[in-house]
Amino acid sequence: MTNEIELASAAHLGVEPPRALEGRGRTELSVIWLHGMGQGPEHPEAVARRLALPEAGVRGVFPRAPAQSRSSLTGRSASSWFVQSIDRLWMVDLPSLQATETKLHALIDSEVERFGAGRVALAGFSQGAVTALYCGLRYRLPLAGIAVYAAFPLRGLDFFDEQHPVTASVPLWIGHGRRDWVVPFGSGEQVRDELSSRGHPVQWRRYRGGHEIFGGVGGELAEFFEGLKGHGS
Repeated sequence: MTNEIELASAAHLGVEPPRALEGRGRTELSVIWLHGMGQGPEHPEAVARRLALPEAGVRGVFPRAPAQSRSSLTGRSASSWFVQSIDRLWMVDLPSLQATETKLHALIDSEVERFGAGRVALAGFSQGAVTALYCGLRYRLPLAGIAVYAAFPLRGLDFFDEQHPVTASVPLWIGHGRRDWVVPFGSGEQVRDELSSRGHPVQWRRYRGGHEIFGGVGGELAEFFEGLKGHGS
């Protein structure tokens, strides 16, 4: 059995309160999930349900990004954590990313106040992966860990150099699809190598699929979260 909870409006990142999904037992770990550009919180929530994370004591928090980018295919507004064009994936609009960081840190604060930093983690896909790394590594406290899929570097912004010193040992899980036509596989390898060179403990996973949110990921991600439990006890 699981509980679905709407969080307080003070923790907003987008246009609606983030929803939390948790099991009936004790929460051992709280994971804030950041969806990809043009997606919604239902996409990472489906991943958490598929991996039976709530039943394993892993709470999921699912905010929605505001509609602040425009699709190059349809011309319609698309949800995004920072303003970005799919045609220029590696360019960043710093003011919108910094605005998201302020709001995401407030959401992290609310989870840290309840569970402690050692029992709070981030997870993200594609643009959400970049945002999770940027905001997680610059947070004032070391979180339990960060799990990302289809991450990519941002041109002109070395957020590894800007990370908070206390986050240098935060465990990282990085996955990427070999057939990803949106974010090339080599981009994920570049992020992996950069983080490894900075001394981060990195678990690297490659998959056969393309640009799908945590596509093909199974029990290995649940095992990563399982290993993060107890950091704050």
